[in-house]
Amino acid sequence: ARPPPPPPPPTPGHDLYVRPDGNTFHPDHIAVHRWVTAAWEAQGRPCRLLYTAMTAGHLAEFGDRYEQWHVYMTDERPAVVADAARRASDARRPRAPRKLTGLRAMATQTADLANALGPQLYNDMIREEAFVEA
Repeated sequence: ARPPPPPPPPTPGHDLYVRPDGNTFHPDHIAVHRWVTAAWEAQGRPCRLLYTAMTAGHLAEFGDRYEQWHVYMTDERPAVVADAARRASDARRPRAPRKLTGLRAMATQTADLANALGPQLYNDMIREEAFVEA
């Protein structure tokens, strides 16, 4: 299967969140990171580009589960950043419903996990967002 075309160039005023290792080392996710970063560079870095990151606290809480579930596509593991990089995004925060809506839109990749974990654990797993500058 051929990968989709690169996304359109970023526009000023928008932040982008793309993890260089694809979060799970999935080749499609890594390709999207490369496309977005290349478009951002080609457009002269017109906006802030943030890369998602795993915090030590998040991995301490959920890392064993990720290993049990075999979420990583290789033997590599994501780089860890200080917990200070995180930005909470739990159900009490205004953007959380948008985030949940976005995740539900990817039902083929998220529905089974959300149903298996139940709403509380699923929300706990996605509540944290951490980023580093590109």
